[in-house]
Amino acid sequence: MHQWPIHQWTMLHRLDLQRLMLLMLQLPPPNQVLRAPAWLREYYSSV
Repeated sequence: MHQWPIHQWTMLHRLDLQRLMLLMLQLPPPNQVLRAPAWLREYYSSV
């Protein structure tokens, strides 16, 4: 299997984070925030 260089993984990870941010911006119903993991609740409360 082809091994990717580290910087490509981090680039991929950054893209995933951006997509996640966009998703989070689209779904702020409180009940979903309550069911979210702790780091996600932290993100919402820091915004």
